[in-house]
Amino acid sequence: MQLVGPVSLSPVLDFLLKKGVMLAVDKRFRLNPLLCELVVRELLRNGDFERVVDIVQRVIPLEKRYSHYQLYRNREEALREARIAFYRNDEKALQLVVQVYNQFTAVGWRRDEQLMAHEVVEEIVGNPFDLAAFEYEPRSLLLRSLAAHLTDQPLLPKAMVEKADLIRLIQGDVA
Repeated sequence: MQLVGPVSLSPVLDFLLKKGVMLAVDKRFRLNPLLCELVVRELLRNGDFERVVDIVQRVIPLEKRYSHYQLYRNREEALREARIAFYRNDEKALQLVVQVYNQFTAVGWRRDEQLMAHEVVEEIVGNPFDLAAFEYEPRSLLLRSLAAHLTDQPLLPKAMVEKADLIRLIQGDVA
């Protein structure tokens, strides 16, 4: 089937907005956050995650500055990149997203609330919580996020979450 003439997405977007699948935020459209993780998890199960990430990053690129770091216009853009880093199990990229967002967006001109890496992981895992999804999610970051949450600390180093250390940490035997 070949399309002839201009094609309008308006009817499709109107339908998705009415159904609550898409939201209009700051003159942009975005997937409802309650559906986002479900979609990502399905992409992981089907093996389509990287293909869709590539498309999203090409079609909706983030702004870059002189330092070659991403510039996040809002929290949602930072969460998008943090989510990608999380599902790639790329802790360095996740920490960089949080650092750049906090340095240039949150405390800079926007004065938004700062992000914490373990809070980002908790938001990804718990929105909505799905026990079956643990099969696909990076365990190292999950365990360290759990330990960080339980101890009210930032995301802990990998060495802190070896099985025995994690158990002792949760039980309160590790300082």
